[in-house]
Amino acid sequence: MNSRKYTILSILVLFFPFRIDHAKTAHIDSFFSCFISDTFTYTSWAWQFTEALKEGIVYPRWIPLNFWGYGSPTFILYPPLAFYLVTFFDIFTDSVIVAMNITKFIALFLSAAGMFFFIKEFYSEKIALLTATFFIFFPFNVFGIYLGASFVSQIYLVWFSPILLFIYKYFTYRKYQYLLYAGAFYGGLILTHLITAYMFTFVMVAFII
Repeated sequence: MNSRKYTILSILVLFFPFRIDHAKTAHIDSFFSCFISDTFTYTSWAWQFTEALKEGIVYPRWIPLNFWGYGSPTFILYPPLAFYLVTFFDIFTDSVIVAMNITKFIALFLSAAGMFFFIKEFYSEKIALLTATFFIFFPFNVFGIYLGASFVSQIYLVWFSPILLFIYKYFTYRKYQYLLYAGAFYGGLILTHLITAYMFTFVMVAFII
């Protein structure tokens, strides 16, 4: 079996532990968790963001129902990318909660796929597949979904592996296209969670050194 076919098969195989552990709750109009951390806040933001887009506001900055109806300029500072994705899936589900679940579960699967391709640069594809599978069952991910019902912390994971992967490829092959790819994924991280992007910048510097 050639490398490309094995890679495709590995990604398909990776889907099954993901499906067993997480995706069974993606289509349910509720949050499966022992307690709710900041999910009420994110759900409120997502609903108001979606409604603003439906009214034709391309980039909603003002959340009108926050602070007892006085509103707040939430998305002047808070990155909106995850909420655009929620709005996209809300078109098909007509439920903000289901759209949020689908968004974070797809992001988690893509995070595992990114981990597979990153590890594959250093080790065999079997080790990469095993690592990506363990990543799906990583306590932080399980905690975030089934204990804390977090949202954005599940989304920004998708950017880490591709950023490091293309940084590594740039310094290995000296092709500027990899630097552009790394910059694009880093931009995605900034548009998802600004504080995490700030902290991950130090990881990038350490990885380069």
